[in-house]
Amino acid sequence: MAQVVVGLATPHGPQMGTHWSKWHEFEQRDRKHPQLLAEPPVTFEELQARARPGLSEVLNEERWKDEWDRAQKGLEVLREILNEARPDVIVAVGDDQHEHLLDDNMPQFCIYWGDELSHVERQRTADRQGWRVSRDERGEEVRVTYLAAPALAKHTIQSMKRQGFDVAVSNQLKENVGLGHAFTFLYKLTPEQPIPLLPVMVNCFYPPNQPLPARCYTFGQALRQAVESWDSDQRVAIIGSGGLSHVVLDEEIDQLTLEAIRQKDVELFAELPEERLIRGTSENRNWIIVAGAMEAEAFTLVDYIPAYRNTAAMGHGLALAYWK
Repeated sequence: MAQVVVGLATPHGPQMGTHWSKWHEFEQRDRKHPQLLAEPPVTFEELQARARPGLSEVLNEERWKDEWDRAQKGLEVLREILNEARPDVIVAVGDDQHEHLLDDNMPQFCIYWGDELSHVERQRTADRQGWRVSRDERGEEVRVTYLAAPALAKHTIQSMKRQGFDVAVSNQLKENVGLGHAFTFLYKLTPEQPIPLLPVMVNCFYPPNQPLPARCYTFGQALRQAVESWDSDQRVAIIGSGGLSHVVLDEEIDQLTLEAIRQKDVELFAELPEERLIRGTSENRNWIIVAGAMEAEAFTLVDYIPAYRNTAAMGHGLALAYWK
């Protein structure tokens, strides 16, 4: 049977991919998009008024450089752990942000079972309201095809059904989008030789049917059982992509989530306030799923970095962890 050899969790948000020297540029955008800030939406100034005092003391280039360096070192630790585990396939747990799944049909969980994965390099449009496909110097689209894991996907779908999870399925990616950003980020962990990927898409963002935290934990437990019942000698890694809190940094909800993961207690997950798992912070669900899948293994938090980027308490809880 297949063997789960390691679990990982990493953020994929803007401050993971934007050099610290440019973090100051976020504020201009933050001020223009109150819909990203809270629920219900508030203005930047309103958010600033209710932020804890003293944030200006942590907003300097020296601190930002340190936070960036720590995050990159943590990512390197995860690369080393993954390399040592030598997986043949990765089960990737991430969220789809209206890249493939739209409001006309938004499942809680969706498993991709297609034969291949296309990666379309994209850039934000000038108004930052959409995306456009990147083109090379010849004007051609920048597109790469990666290996998927259809055999494991089909088995997992059947197993999850038998375990009481009615997952949605998809075997196609939108031509002009390709694989979602939560999943393409994971190729940073395998830059030299990408490993076949099985995307598990979770509705973290969009009401009214986001899965409850406790349901995410039991979903992870079922996902582990599905993988280990696969009649194969493959070595499997399970990786969560996303979180922790952002765009409004919420250290308290992050610590509550991490403590529940440490305690491996589904009742603690049931106590997490769902109303605070919104916007990017909703991606904590991806960590919870991996925690359920890796319940039997020791949890190691490589680092937790509360990286504030302005005095409105906006930023990112940059956490990196593994189970083995």
